[in-house]
Amino acid sequence: MNSVLSKNYYTASLFENGDAKNISKDSIAHEMLADGKAISLFASSNDIVNSGLANTLPLEELKKTFYYFIYNLYSNQNNGESRTDSFFHATKTFEEETLKHQDLKWEPNYQVNLINMISLQNLGVFEY
Repeated sequence: MNSVLSKNYYTASLFENGDAKNISKDSIAHEMLADGKAISLFASSNDIVNSGLANTLPLEELKKTFYYFIYNLYSNQNNGESRTDSFFHATKTFEEETLKHQDLKWEPNYQVNLINMISLQNLGVFEY
């Protein structure tokens, strides 16, 4: 990956399981930050659980899934926010929406969504 990306500075969002978990010289997150030119990197420090994910839902139904966070992350950036501010605001919006669906009998993604958000880390440079 770095042989292609290291020609220019870049940003990356790694929404796979544990890309930032136990960062070692063998992890992709470490390689991107140390050997490449990744200046902004979002990655998970734990396993992202994707149960119940469907990215073709109407927006109201999407609010109950992890894709609502991703939707807000990119929507905020499209509206002019920096990656750092967009990440913060998307996280806050998604967590607030998740807290509206706490009935574990009917909303099984409640706990999963909170764990996913706690797991995501901003490993790059903050833009200020």
